[in-house]
Amino acid sequence: PDRLLDRQQAFGYNDEDQRFFLEPMATSGDDPLGSMGHDTPIAVLSKRPKLLYEYFKQNFAQVTNPPIDPIREELVMSLVSMIGPRPNLLGHDAGAHKRLEVSQPVLTNADLAKIRSISTLLDGAFRTATLDATWAAEEGEAGLERALEKLCAKATDLVLADNNILIISDRAVSAERIPIPAALATAAVHHHLIRQGLRMQTGIVVETGEAREVHHFCVLAGYGAEAVNPYLAFETLEQIRVDQGIALKPYEVQKNYIKAIGKGVLKVMS
Repeated sequence: PDRLLDRQQAFGYNDEDQRFFLEPMATSGDDPLGSMGHDTPIAVLSKRPKLLYEYFKQNFAQVTNPPIDPIREELVMSLVSMIGPRPNLLGHDAGAHKRLEVSQPVLTNADLAKIRSISTLLDGAFRTATLDATWAAEEGEAGLERALEKLCAKATDLVLADNNILIISDRAVSAERIPIPAALATAAVHHHLIRQGLRMQTGIVVETGEAREVHHFCVLAGYGAEAVNPYLAFETLEQIRVDQGIALKPYEVQKNYIKAIGKGVLKVMS
């Protein structure tokens, strides 16, 4: 439990996250409703430390015709995500590639373990490599820029070495290692590979303790993540389940949470 608290503090979890977001999602499988629009002061004017996601806001369409409705228009909306290299859709062999399809982009720890070991299951169609998105605490804030440069260079090397699924991970977080904000690490690798003309050759999966709310998953998806494993959210859900005596099994709580995130992401898309 102490280690869990350390990790929660490292990723800026607070009481509100647990009470108003994670707990309702775990019990009801629904994205909790807040105010229409965001009534908190914008992050850049705040004196408190904010997660990077807070600096991004969802734009609302300023028109009166209804948006696509994910509940009634399931035919045209989907959370299916493709992980891995993308063929040239206009090429002759567009259908010849193997593609890894997930029904929605939130991966459980078991799902991620499957992706990690997929190269042994599917003889050579997919090769995964993990990038460490943390840096040494002793380097202080100056170490962040260097860490990002190193991360991007490593990503390039791995793609050139024929790894076609990259897992950006901050699991190595500790008292000595600071996590690069997941949105920053994802966006940096994504854009770096685009600039080098390599982005279509690989998939990006994010293993992070940071993502927990719908907005977080949306920002990560917007910046190139094809799937996200929010491992600390799952650990925290288990802690809530035990502490609150929620009469659900651990996997049911995870299922509810994933369902809630999925509903929320569809809502944002529409």
